[in-house]
Amino acid sequence: MKYYFLEVMGDLDDGALLILDENPAGIGVKYCFLMHGTELGNDFPENAVIPMSGDREGTKLSHLIGNTSSFLIVHQDMRKVIETELNEKAEYFPFTILDHNGLEYSKDYCIINPLGARDCLDYKRSDIDYYKGNKDKVIGVNRYVIETTKLVDEPALFRIKENPTEYVISEDLYMKFQEEGFTNVVVREIEVSDKINMKMEKRGQNNCF
Repeated sequence: MKYYFLEVMGDLDDGALLILDENPAGIGVKYCFLMHGTELGNDFPENAVIPMSGDREGTKLSHLIGNTSSFLIVHQDMRKVIETELNEKAEYFPFTILDHNGLEYSKDYCIINPLGARDCLDYKRSDIDYYKGNKDKVIGVNRYVIETTKLVDEPALFRIKENPTEYVISEDLYMKFQEEGFTNVVVREIEVSDKINMKMEKRGQNNCF
């Protein structure tokens, strides 16, 4: 199984696409819950709105809306596919996009907040910076290598414990996005390691000598 990072900024080469810079009005500091996979519940603002940024000209809608807040913002059609495939607990928060004049532009989108994060990295092959060697305090990840034996349930969409602001999707979910023709879906493939197969290959190599 392959896994991919789903880029929340979308296609940066298409200047016509809408990119949102604001957080939902009234959410306050709890916007970070949506970034890190913390349950927000009823604290999401009722009748929430996100305005377009005055310094961005792009207004073209797509199935994934790029944003600078590390939110996963998708069209309701994309949400339906994700909900069907998702085997993780998640929150779904609909909101209204406002145009540059403060008028309703679209009510067809929501923020998806996959809750929690997976311990799924191959720590020997990944390159992780820790604060003063404390493995509970991650500064950054320079190289991600997923250990597939830690993902026996093959989750469709999840976060990585060492950097929960990133969203990971499975190869199966990515293929469904392609089949549905969803737009503005940009991914980066993640390295994977399968320790069971690696051990079998190593034994096979040893048997040759």
